[in-house]
Amino acid sequence: MSKSLHGLINYSSERNVDVLENLLREKIHGMTGFSDNPQTKMKKLEQVFRFFDTHKTGQITLLQFERAMVQMNFVGMQREIEGLFNRFDDDHGGSLSYAEFAQHMYGGDGDRGTKLDIISKFKRLMIDLGANKGIHSLRRTFKRIDVNGSHTVNRAELKEGLEEFGLTMSSRDLARLFRYLDRNDSDAINIDEFMAGIRAGMSYERKSMVRNIWDRIDRNHVDGVKFDEMRRYHDFKHHPEVLDGQVTESEAEEILCEHFSEGARVGGNVTWHEFLDYYKSISAIVEDDYDFELLLRNSWSVPLSPMSVSSATTQRRVLVTHDDGSQEFVSIVDDLTSAKFDHESIKEILLDMGIVDVKKVEMKR
Repeated sequence: MSKSLHGLINYSSERNVDVLENLLREKIHGMTGFSDNPQTKMKKLEQVFRFFDTHKTGQITLLQFERAMVQMNFVGMQREIEGLFNRFDDDHGGSLSYAEFAQHMYGGDGDRGTKLDIISKFKRLMIDLGANKGIHSLRRTFKRIDVNGSHTVNRAELKEGLEEFGLTMSSRDLARLFRYLDRNDSDAINIDEFMAGIRAGMSYERKSMVRNIWDRIDRNHVDGVKFDEMRRYHDFKHHPEVLDGQVTESEAEEILCEHFSEGARVGGNVTWHEFLDYYKSISAIVEDDYDFELLLRNSWSVPLSPMSVSSATTQRRVLVTHDDGSQEFVSIVDDLTSAKFDHESIKEILLDMGIVDVKKVEMKR
């Protein structure tokens, strides 16, 4: 298990990981003589992967990744190197395949480019449009861009749709964003590609939270979980769009069923990768780690291990469990010394703040 689980990378460190990722991409680009030929770039990327893969297994471990990065003169960046490895490890498997490495470095097609501003702006827009409402809001956004109802989006639709939402771009940026989203090179973007483009980059720590849930649902750890069994543990009244009043609990259940319908048809089971992909989509539009943790805690009726995230703020936070089982993080302004940290003392403070029906409290920071 990665040692990064002992402490999350805060926002400023995430920015440092962004810098390191771009530096690595630029270094590999320089190895090609700064060629823009996709085949040349991918050939060099394969050589770099083999350089990392010292055991020739087709998988790179964290230790191999760290050693290779140091040999490439990325020194004094231990935390960022680990963060980059965790970012690339899409399936939370503890090692990197070539597919994962190539997808992050060049979008899988050798032509991701070295300037990712337009992709970052696109993801930022999707977060703003989603406003923490959930996966269904992203699907509605896709349908709005798909003006001809073809269930795919072409270049003109993408440009016009995003401009309608306030994101204008040059022809070069449009081409870069379209290549990033069009994973199968069909010259059209389907809903799966659209969602994959948004959810790319889920933090390792959030993947760990999702894995925490999955391990408690998948009791047998064999071939996934039957959907009917899985949804028994799901509390739909805490779905983001149910809380917002956009859908009913039954409609939220239908949304979940629709998402996992393919997995449910194949042997009747939902796999870990399908489960993770679902939460990658939700993670893309939930910015705050505390909000993401609460969404998981409140959505699944399973006993959980501690999953709390670090906070960049100096405020003391308490995880409050209410009588109905729902939970929320509350910032405590009072100076809670260790002597004052007991259930009754904190409960009095919470009552003064107007927070009632407190069943349990846990100090998170």
